[in-house]
Amino acid sequence: MPVTSKSSVTTDKIIEAASKLFSRQGYHGTSTRQIAQLAGVGENTLFRQFEHKEEIFWSTLRYHSSGLKLRRDLVEELAGFLAEIHAGDCGFS
Repeated sequence: MPVTSKSSVTTDKIIEAASKLFSRQGYHGTSTRQIAQLAGVGENTLFRQFEHKEEIFWSTLRYHSSGLKLRRDLVEELAGFLAEIHAGDCGFS
């Protein structure tokens, strides 16, 4: 069973909360106090994980863009497979 550090769980909670708030209110409309409150952590804990709000923002973008890259890879692989089927190259009759 993998061990998840308390710090990692806290960071994930902060990123999830920040993602929700940034998407609803924008960067300038979101405060670190609101992020901490939604994440269920103190603002001091938030700043132990991240130096400033901009770092939280970029972390949320990296988190969500990594999922997009994974999906893009899947779509490209599927498109190649479908092209093979269409060309009759994959052994299906």
